[in-house]
Amino acid sequence: MPKMFDQYNVDMHSLSSDFDKEHSDYYLSSSVCCELRQLDLLTEPIEILTLDCNTCTLEHYQSVAKEFNLKIRYLNGNERLSGFAGWFEVDFTGSVQNPAPSKITLSTASHIGHTHWGQQCFFIYPPQEIGTSDTISGHIRVVRRQDYQRLLNVELCYRFKRQDLLLL
Repeated sequence: MPKMFDQYNVDMHSLSSDFDKEHSDYYLSSSVCCELRQLDLLTEPIEILTLDCNTCTLEHYQSVAKEFNLKIRYLNGNERLSGFAGWFEVDFTGSVQNPAPSKITLSTASHIGHTHWGQQCFFIYPPQEIGTSDTISGHIRVVRRQDYQRLLNVELCYRFKRQDLLLL
């Protein structure tokens, strides 16, 4: 918390352990609803799951797993990766029996602008220094919770590769 002292001349050292625990429990172990701008995204998005709303069942998305390999493409002047973001898009096309006259897409992606859903952000600490030649690889696993099926548990494992170095 040196920034608090440096910027505001307020000594917050007595809160350090409680502050660290709160951030670990509530920000680093859960997601936060955010409104991201397109320039906040440092890579192209990847698709985790595609479902056909006319044919999918609950079993299709009880548990979803995906390996990923992301290349840093954009630097917004920050050169730090502070987390991962997620959102959803749904295409409404009707059914075989009753097709829609045209496809309607409901998107909560950052390029759409602000929606009442926003995006889910999964923060990492400490933020990682990055460059345009870096890659991030790993896997994501999403499982519906047993106690409340509308909520999801997300496990995200990743590693950075900077040229010939591997950073965990």
